[in-house]
Amino acid sequence: MTAVPSSTGTTIDVICDSCGVVVTATNTCVHDEDLVWTVLIEIGWAGSPFAAGRHSCTRCATMAPGRVTDAPTAGQERFSPARFGVHSESDVVVVAANGDIDTQTSHELQALLSAPIAAGRPVILDLEGVNLVDSAALGVLVRARQEARRRHVPLCLAAPSRFLLTVLHTMRLRHAFPIFGDRASALSALAGERSGSPARTARSLPVNTS
Repeated sequence: MTAVPSSTGTTIDVICDSCGVVVTATNTCVHDEDLVWTVLIEIGWAGSPFAAGRHSCTRCATMAPGRVTDAPTAGQERFSPARFGVHSESDVVVVAANGDIDTQTSHELQALLSAPIAAGRPVILDLEGVNLVDSAALGVLVRARQEARRRHVPLCLAAPSRFLLTVLHTMRLRHAFPIFGDRASALSALAGERSGSPARTARSLPVNTS
């Protein structure tokens, strides 16, 4: 374990797997001991959202040539940096990610989301090809959501994995985004909004994860 909750559950020790430094953080919102996303974000560390690590302190994350990630188990592929595809369907911009999104690739994702939002175009982030994201990627989603709300532009998530849904729930962001089981459902909802359907406004797009 590289993140060790105290017996009382009020603190958690996070250990850097590169240099061994230990930070004790207040644990006020991590209810699932397997997930330590909130602690990593609060102390500015990077790495796996799971307690089993690997985790990297701020200094080591900056110095490291690549992403700090979990060691693969038998039959599990190693980290594959995300590649992004962008295309338009009507006036909706679809950003499709394929691979794992971390500190190294989150900057590209931020740029791909920011441009259409700034232009006032609805955006669907298709996560069907994504297995893992880290705290940097989650920060990009939060900032994109804030900008989209400020500009009254719909920003939807399509086909997130069960893992990502669990992370969003743990971070109390589960209802921050309209979430759909697939891209087609998201496009259908946005089409309904554009046609003036009263039940499909930018603030009340239906959540569908079935």
